[in-house]
Amino acid sequence: MLDMSNIMDIYQKNVVVSLTDGTVLRGYVESFTFAINNDPEEDSIGLIPSKDAKEGLELFSHEIAEIRLA
Repeated sequence: MLDMSNIMDIYQKNVVVSLTDGTVLRGYVESFTFAINNDPEEDSIGLIPSKDAKEGLELFSHEIAEIRLA
């Protein structure tokens, strides 16, 4: 589960994200959205493959088991 209280520790950094389904992703955290500003009302991060990439994924807090710096 994504802990938004520590979002600045991973924002604009390369990370390894373990998802609840066992998938492991590597990428750059380009954005975050607090639940109050999101539909559905759930915290999320924007993950792109590299700092220069144009497209990526939005990962919701319920999908994330763990995030660590790469």
